[in-house]
Amino acid sequence: REKIRNLRENTDYAIIYSARYNLVHQTQYLRGFEDWYCDLGGGHDLFRCLMDAVAENLLATNARILPEIGDLIDIVAFGDDVGLEDRPVCSPALYRQLIRPYQERFVAQIRANTGAKILYHSCGSVYWLIGDFIELGIDALNPVQVTARNMQPEQLKREFGGRIAFWGGVDSRRVLPHGSPGEVRAEVRRRFEEMGGGGGYVLAAVHNIQPDVPPENVIAMYDEGRNCAYAIHAAA
Repeated sequence: REKIRNLRENTDYAIIYSARYNLVHQTQYLRGFEDWYCDLGGGHDLFRCLMDAVAENLLATNARILPEIGDLIDIVAFGDDVGLEDRPVCSPALYRQLIRPYQERFVAQIRANTGAKILYHSCGSVYWLIGDFIELGIDALNPVQVTARNMQPEQLKREFGGRIAFWGGVDSRRVLPHGSPGEVRAEVRRRFEEMGGGGGYVLAAVHNIQPDVPPENVIAMYDEGRNCAYAIHAAA
């Protein structure tokens, strides 16, 4: 708590707590991906048994931390990849039956301990689940994997803007590692044009910036981001 209090009092950064709610990944690692998918498809008793055990552990961990820091943080971040390149990991109906109930418990625990915004991470094609994320009470979605199916930024903004913020979207597969600084700047401007209108957009790369990204491209991304943000602020 004292470390976070120092950040609150002596920096101007937003303070993000990365919560331990990675339920899907933990159960995949414990069970093995092939068996995890088989359980998801047909062994629901076993699937729920493992999910219950891991969820109780994750909830207990956060129950010790959130009450200590809830009044000092701005954002609680958690995530599980429920999207593949071209579809969710399962049908929306199965997600609502077997995965969403646990996420509801996680969000309820956050809301009971802090007024911070909730940032949810899922890679991949999650277009079909964004309505569920909004119903859960998620405030922002990361990373907006623009190369995945049905994750076109302009479509997401048109359908869901105003109800959920978008965090990410700068292509880290081709543009950041292989593009020129000019192409990176154009990508940043495009994302602000597609998702920045009326607010609700946080500039970031789709995924973590890798070692093969030229430093000048990283600088170009953030420099152009500042330019875009200043322009929006001035226009307002």
